[in-house]
Amino acid sequence: IMSTFVPDKQFDSTIKIISNLRLSIESEDRNDKNVNSAMSSPIVSNYEPMTNVPSKTISKHTVSSEKQKWERTYEKLKQYKVEYGDTDVPARYADNPQLANWVRTQRASYKQLNASNKKSKCRGMCEDRIQLLEDIDFQWQVSEYSSSKRQSTWEEMCEKYKAEYGHFNVPARYADNPQLVNWVGRQRLGYKNFRAGKKQSLCRGMTEVRIQLLEGIGFQWQGSALISSKRQAAWGAMFEKLKQYKAEYGHVDVPR
Repeated sequence: IMSTFVPDKQFDSTIKIISNLRLSIESEDRNDKNVNSAMSSPIVSNYEPMTNVPSKTISKHTVSSEKQKWERTYEKLKQYKVEYGDTDVPARYADNPQLANWVRTQRASYKQLNASNKKSKCRGMCEDRIQLLEDIDFQWQVSEYSSSKRQSTWEEMCEKYKAEYGHFNVPARYADNPQLVNWVGRQRLGYKNFRAGKKQSLCRGMTEVRIQLLEGIGFQWQGSALISSKRQAAWGAMFEKLKQYKAEYGHVDVPR
């Protein structure tokens, strides 16, 4: 029987190699078990790749929301025109700064649309919106004298009303010029806040100079009390006519 002789050093080296191989195999087995265990957990097992994300639906929702926001602000601009007679919203419009920013954006978008064919830069401006804005006489170019022009227009309206009626007590329901009615209300509110020392944004642009101008044409700051006294005078005049009717006919059964 022949025996194989293995030197001590070579034997030790072989043993170390075999031990390292066993450790490596055992480590890999443990890693595989951990991965399988994690993948079988409820959270991971119920996971589904997000391959069906409705990107077009999200895009349509965003467009619809932006359209509704634009239309709501457009309605506010229409209300502004009813109140002020134009769409020249001041850059520092304290009552609604969002509307002022929106108007500025429309002008910038219109300018970009005309200067470039890239609709992505035009912030949603299109022919339909241009038509809607022009239907309410929207001005694409900011007028440097719009504020002074508006002021002179109001002064002309005031003078015309006073010349026709002999006073400046505009009734609350003056159908011939509802803008003038709104303007008168704003002046009285602005005057009240100005005298109360409130911040300028609540004073509607009221100043001592404007107060003097309005008082110079007989403007009355207390509209309600003035109208009440006027109605009282009118009632008294009609009462006197009724007395005359009775003196003439002997009764007060006035026929219709």
